[in-house]
Amino acid sequence: MIGDEVQVAFTKYDGSPHWHIGTRLLGEDEHGTWLHSPAGTFTWRPGLAFTYDRANVLCVPRGQHWAATLYDGGGASAVTTYVDITTPAVWSAGRVTMSDLDLDVVQRVGEEPFVDDEDEFELHRVRYAYPPELQAQARAASAAVLAAVTARQAPFDGATAARWLALAEPAWTPVAPPARPAG
Repeated sequence: MIGDEVQVAFTKYDGSPHWHIGTRLLGEDEHGTWLHSPAGTFTWRPGLAFTYDRANVLCVPRGQHWAATLYDGGGASAVTTYVDITTPAVWSAGRVTMSDLDLDVVQRVGEEPFVDDEDEFELHRVRYAYPPELQAQARAASAAVLAAVTARQAPFDGATAARWLALAEPAWTPVAPPARPAG
């Protein structure tokens, strides 16, 4: 239901924890399921944590190898679009999980979009034994998303994210992500 809490859990391919984000459900459209994190949302991964200084929406498409975080205007960061290349999302009650495959498509204000962390992908495809088919899917997804972001195709057109951001209740408070594991 709109406004329900959804925990977003990115893992590494071996299942170890990566980014954890508390969000609220906004709804669905032809692009996927839309989640909201207001300014003040705390997020963490092993070794790093921060609080969002501006609102964002996360588009989780059905059966695709990516998840897109799209930011509103404000804040200190120049990043407007950050697309993680992932395994397809798996949904369970109040939670969505996907494995981060390292490649990211990033768009900053006034700059051309680019693929980031290709060096990590090369390292982790060996360390985590990404199957050849998954490697090909990740590379194809990063190329397709880069082309879509460059062409400003929906949902990477700015207007789509703005529509979803406008649906978020101003009174929504940030949702805490799950606690960090001990150790």
